Amino acid sequence: MSCGGDHGALLISCQNDVDAVGFVEQAVTIPEVKEPVIASLTAMASTTALTGKGASLNIACYGADGSFLTNKDSGVLPSMWVRGTRPTERWTLKLVLPRGTTTVKAGVLVNGHGEARFDDVAISFTGLSGRVPDKNAMAYVNAACDTIAQHAVYKDSVDINALREVAWKLAGTDNDPVDHHLAVEYLLQALGDHHSFLLTREQYSAWEMESAPDAITFPSYRIIEGCGYVSVPGFFSGDSLTMLAFADSLQRALGKMNARGIKGWIVDLRQDDGGNMAPMVCGLGPLFDPGVLGTLTDVRGTVQRWSYGDGVYAWDGVPSLRIVEPVSLSRKLPIAVLTSSRTGSSGECTTISFIGNGRTRSFGQATFGLITGNGEFELPDGARMFMASTIMGDRNGKLFHGPIAPDEPVEQPADQGYDAALDAALKWIGAQHQVHRLPPRNESPR
Repeated sequence: MSCGGDHGALLISCQNDVDAVGFVEQAVTIPEVKEPVIASLTAMASTTALTGKGASLNIACYGADGSFLTNKDSGVLPSMWVRGTRPTERWTLKLVLPRGTTTVKAGVLVNGHGEARFDDVAISFTGLSGRVPDKNAMAYVNAACDTIAQHAVYKDSVDINALREVAWKLAGTDNDPVDHHLAVEYLLQALGDHHSFLLTREQYSAWEMESAPDAITFPSYRIIEGCGYVSVPGFFSGDSLTMLAFADSLQRALGKMNARGIKGWIVDLRQDDGGNMAPMVCGLGPLFDPGVLGTLTDVRGTVQRWSYGDGVYAWDGVPSLRIVEPVSLSRKLPIAVLTSSRTGSSGECTTISFIGNGRTRSFGQATFGLITGNGEFELPDGARMFMASTIMGDRNGKLFHGPIAPDEPVEQPADQGYDAALDAALKWIGAQHQVHRLPPRNESPR
């Protein structure tokens, strides 16, 4: 990776490493934010043969003591980043600075392989004084506020009417969709669940169609000390064919390792940072006891249940994803599940699916704690709020209100060459194998 600049231009070139990250930022000190302020970062940017996650602008906010407050880039979904070869165009990123902000770091970044050029990078700050919302702004914000008041898990933790008045001003007077969306992002951030987010109509359509191979990381697998090991990453796509390919790749991996006569399973969810749970759960389906695997409970107490059986992942019995030729495992082997603080959102739904499962035990560290389910709510212009509207629960009805602790907490030592959680899992499976092994023919069971 290399970075270079000339005459106000910045070129980030990632040519040597497939997953290289190039990042340049500048810190700006401002008076402490006490009332909402809009930060606007702009650049004239282009990309050349850029693969991987892509290129983005980034804004990060810090308090007077250096504490991190929040940040924003192009988004968590691959479809929200810029990839491929794109001509020079104006990029804009806006963020409402949280109270207490005294330092703003504005940056440009590339994550992948290829090049991105940034010219005329600039950041500006705008207060809300004098901004009077028009009827379009008020109607748009009201639609969002009404939905939040009805469905948000943490709706009672905020003063929705006070937030509404600020959001009106953020939405502005120019009937600008960017400002309308900024106002809704402000409302969702104020809920404090760290899970809710907004997709514009264009971003939502791209997410539904997201199927670029370089934008999706598929599971990896191998045999470790006689155990079938599979690592499940996050999955950020709504494309049905890509979902099926991901789930099918998981089941094929299980089938291949099962044919090797393994003595147990290790499911590594430590890099599963969320996205779409359907292909994760469906792909791991052969490892589950058939039936209900987990629940989502909304603010009214209504419960939805996800399940797996015979190649079908379903919600309340309605199929959502189906494997054409599902793998069937003839033996019930011990299953070790590995989790970490990076395991989040749908990764936590997948973790929950293993709770109460036969011959299963979890190892590692507590999950991230995004234990809400995001409902999908459409706004007047076709944008969607993915808002925390349900609480996750296991197959037995236990609800979770924070990080999910493993059965056996395992701290990772400084020596990164030693995987403590994996080692603990291997030892447990070994012990289980000894307990459940069949006696020799000349030996009677005791």
